[in-house]
Amino acid sequence: MNSRFKLLLVFCFFVSLVWIVYLFILQLFDPFDLTGVRQRRYDHHKEFIIADRGNIYDTKGTLLVSSLKFYQIDIDLNRIRSMAERNDVSETVYFHQIADIISENSNLSHSHVYNRLINARGNTAVISENIDENQLLLIRQAFMENRLNVLTSAFSSVRRIHTRGNLAARLIGVTRGVTDNTTRFNRNTFRLEGLNGVERAFNNDLLGDYGWRKTLYDARQRVVPIPNTDSKPVSHGSSIYLTIDADIQEILENNLQRGLTQYRAKNAIGVIMNPRNGNILAMSGLNENDRMQSENHVRSLQNMPIQFLFEPGSTMKPFVSLMALERGLYNENDLIDCRTWRINMGRTTRTIRDSQGRNMGMIPLRDVIVQSSNVGIARVADRVGAEYLYRGYLNLGFGTVTNVDLTDESSGLYAKLSDWSRFSLHSLSFGQEMSVTALQLATAYSAMANGGHVLRPNIVDRKIDSNGNVYFQSERRVVNTVSNPEAIAINNSFMLDSIERGTGSNTRFRNIKIAGKTGTSEKAVGGRYSSYQYIASFAGFFPYENPEYVMVIIYDEPEHRFRFGSQSAVPTFRHIVEEMLTLPDNKTIYDMKLASQEILTMPRLIGHNIEEAKNVLIENGIDFQVYNEANDFFVVQQFPQAGVQFGSRNRISIYCSPTMETVQNSTLQEISESTMPSFVGMSLRQAINLSKALRLELSIEGSGHIVSQSIRAGEQIRLQQRINVVAR
Repeated sequence: MNSRFKLLLVFCFFVSLVWIVYLFILQLFDPFDLTGVRQRRYDHHKEFIIADRGNIYDTKGTLLVSSLKFYQIDIDLNRIRSMAERNDVSETVYFHQIADIISENSNLSHSHVYNRLINARGNTAVISENIDENQLLLIRQAFMENRLNVLTSAFSSVRRIHTRGNLAARLIGVTRGVTDNTTRFNRNTFRLEGLNGVERAFNNDLLGDYGWRKTLYDARQRVVPIPNTDSKPVSHGSSIYLTIDADIQEILENNLQRGLTQYRAKNAIGVIMNPRNGNILAMSGLNENDRMQSENHVRSLQNMPIQFLFEPGSTMKPFVSLMALERGLYNENDLIDCRTWRINMGRTTRTIRDSQGRNMGMIPLRDVIVQSSNVGIARVADRVGAEYLYRGYLNLGFGTVTNVDLTDESSGLYAKLSDWSRFSLHSLSFGQEMSVTALQLATAYSAMANGGHVLRPNIVDRKIDSNGNVYFQSERRVVNTVSNPEAIAINNSFMLDSIERGTGSNTRFRNIKIAGKTGTSEKAVGGRYSSYQYIASFAGFFPYENPEYVMVIIYDEPEHRFRFGSQSAVPTFRHIVEEMLTLPDNKTIYDMKLASQEILTMPRLIGHNIEEAKNVLIENGIDFQVYNEANDFFVVQQFPQAGVQFGSRNRISIYCSPTMETVQNSTLQEISESTMPSFVGMSLRQAINLSKALRLELSIEGSGHIVSQSIRAGEQIRLQQRINVVAR
């Protein structure tokens, strides 16, 4: 017994010695870095606060692009197990409850959430990384109401949300997510950077700067409140307001898309500018395959109005005639020989002839532009001279970038004077041997529309910081002044005549004067001009008396029968102007709309028999629509009211009832019941305007033109009834 006790003492002494040595080593050498682990409990952590990327708006404040944060949500399975044991229920009961909450407040299905929970391994179930901040707020609130303390969330990513779909896709551009890999906090320093378009050009304004604050966590990773800790406030990105008008942009894109299909073109390009201040109101380039691509892919593609190069063809002729008028070489009625011209230059000869074998003979300078004579304008250029023509084109902005605030703008192709061939002077007079962008051409036409001032185009109207302060406002920036007002006025009248009786006559409007010039150019393929590939174009401005809009329309390789600008670009120009006339909030367009029609005064119709009312309207030339019509009914309401003036193109509405007493006893809803119109084939703008007029609640899916509607045309409708339409 004594020996056993001694053996126990020896064993205890040996164990104690080992333990003392172990503790000594831990204290002295710290082989497991326990000091660092302990110290981290007392060290402040730097928590990064992600800056919101700025929004992008159109000039009227319509939101085009915003940002949305997405989060990862996880479920703590250990807590669910504890709750299940404590309440003596199966874990699946909680799984179904959680799946119900998440599916009701997000885009996730019940089965998706439940499967994630039931198949999870370990102590945490990852449900999704794509829960936006609005959904997360609802989910958190629901978990709190149901006393389920099992949800954890962490920042996942930020994405750009395009509220108008693919509108101005190539112009706005695309972003990518970038993480800062220089610190161990790289997950928290996520940011979006612009790759192209407006997103790239104004990346520094939109980006903002992340903030941080020092925090201390306890053993359970809960934040310990400590006063007066260091921090850096987050600086959110600024908002960019473009000069683009979303309504005009939509009209432009819809018509270009329609033209792509109708004329079977490869590309369609359009620019609409305000020649008074250089503001770009709409800018678009579409490819025939865009509709088959994803939105992000289209946003990453070339911004055609500033990058796609084409030979401008006859749209250059007015600049040559302007130079001749400016130098006093010709008067507007001087006759020019437009017969086929054979030019001998040493051993080389060149024959210049007009399209389709026309032989115009002797015609005045004005008709050289109106009839678009290649021979005539070449003879004019011959007198203007190479050096003067070269400088004149440069002064108008050809061969140099317009310096619009967008990246990757092309300067075009325009050879130095020393590199011209013997035939360059004549070729350049009708738009060959040079390439331009649509924006360059629009800028040059703006100079003729505003009296000779070449302006730097504006794409941004203003910039507003996160505190609401405007720190940039666009201004009119004059780059150069060309010609003189007298020569420009005469030259512009040439382009007006081109619309009234020349190649652009399909653009003519009653009481709205448009000046412009068509262009048709053969594409250079393999060093030779192709007989099958063409560029069709039209450039013009309106209203002629006081221009506020310059528009350039271009089709790349339209079907051969639509190769002339008058057959494709001109009709598109006209359709765009027609749709712009329907915009309700544009004073200039509204004034033009009124100018293009007769002003009528609404007669008093209330109390008249329906047949009498119709006769009055017909006699006054008023277009009308009757609601609740039947024989022997009386007019009980009219819009507009008697004495109100309106344009002759507007349609008025009258409402009928069996007896006049109905007026006192009926409501507007009973009076205005009508039948559903057909929305199919309408543009979104037309459909919205019609639904407002009929007091319908319109829900739109897609973009483009209406292809189907949820309520068939002709069915009875009621006020505020909801109708769903699909557009493509």
